[in-house]
Parts: sequence; structure tokens; C-alpha cells
Amino acid sequence: MDDISDFLCRECRENPPVFKKAAAPTLYDDIMKKVISEFKYNGRTYVGKDLANLIVIQCADFLKESFPELIMHIPLHEEKLKERGYDQAYILAVDIGKHLKIPVIARNLERIRQTQTQTHLHKKERAKNVKGAFQISHAESIKGRRILLVDDVYTTGATIRECAKSLNKAGAGEIFVVTAARA
Repeated sequence: MDDISDFLCRECRENPPVFKKAAAPTLYDDIMKKVISEFKYNGRTYVGKDLANLIVIQCADFLKESFPELIMHIPLHEEKLKERGYDQAYILAVDIGKHLKIPVIARNLERIRQTQTQTHLHKKERAKNVKGAFQISHAESIKGRRILLVDDVYTTGATIRECAKSLNKAGAGEIFVVTAARA
């Protein structure tokens, strides 16, 4: 039997990612949609600790194999952050960083342009929506470093790919991605 960790989804086979590997402990099913929605939109920030625990436990082999030196998160635009009051991906990143004893670098990967929510967009629209929306402000701090990029949900991968492109352009080493759920 083949090692399941070497499995590539159809999307990754057809459009190879700009990161090394991605993992998620759950599928984005009806239950996870509800949990993540409460976490993301309804101020239930405490859910982040549970999701981070789930990631650390269920993705333990992946995290051990990737051996990241830094953790970064997919950032919200400053206007969205003001509106929501917190960044759910940052909360996940911080809790994962505490478990793994790995530093979290915030405000280096920046969303420089406000994008519309990806929720109701199709795959090509999602990619166009986030194109050029991210930049690295301090490239020297990530040059050659293995990075764990954290977000709440991996849907089409458009946002994660765009962030990984910015990290690669700035000279990052290998990039690994972890999310709480995978659509």
C-alpha cells in the first residue's frame, strides 16, 4: 500500500503548488463549516485553540516532517481586521506556534490590497481576486527559512498560492501549509 502522505489531490496534479506540501486534519464538511464560521465571523475566538490542537494532533507527522523554522499566517487586510476585531488565521498560528515552540512572524506577510470575500467566487475568480494582494515587508527575516503557512480553510488554494508566491519571491526556503479544514 502506498503512503497516504504522498497522495496528491487532482488540483495539485493538474496545477502543481508553489509550496512543498499541505495538510489539514478534517474535510470542510457541514460540521466544520459551522465551527469555522462561528470562529471566523461570530467572535468565538476560543474555538481557535481547539482547532489548533486538532491540527497539531492530527497533523503531527506532517509537522514533524516539515520541521518549520517559522510560522506565518494568511493575513486579513487592515480594514477587515478593524471590522472583525481579530484575525482567525493569526490565532491559529499563535496557538500552533505555542505547541511546537516555533516563532510566529506577524505583519511580515501583508495583504496590501483589500479583496472581496472568496466565499461565493469560482476558482478562476478567486485567483484573479487575490492576484498581487500580498507582499513581504522584511524579506531578510525569511530568506532560506522553512515556513509553515497557516490558514483556516484550504478551498481552491488561490489565496495560499498567492501568499506562497510572495514568500518564494522574497527568498523563503521550503513552504509548508496547514489549515483546519480542506474543501
